[in-house]
Amino acid sequence: VIVAASTYNALGLGYRAMGFYLLRSALLYVPLAWLASLWFDSFAVFAALAVANLLSGAIIGRLSLSGIDQSGKKG
Repeated sequence: VIVAASTYNALGLGYRAMGFYLLRSALLYVPLAWLASLWFDSFAVFAALAVANLLSGAIIGRLSLSGIDQSGKKG
């Protein structure tokens, strides 16, 4: 996520980079950590953060690769 966001910042696509951070933080980190804290112990909170990192990496990787595929077809 951090590498993808840095790349999009360097390309002048700061809003997309900010969207990646919001996806990871607001939509995945906080809800998963909160649910884990309600149902399980503190170890589950750290596991939820790891799962959030994996999910956000997979989603952002897919979005980034689909953007590369689409840009190649236009030329």
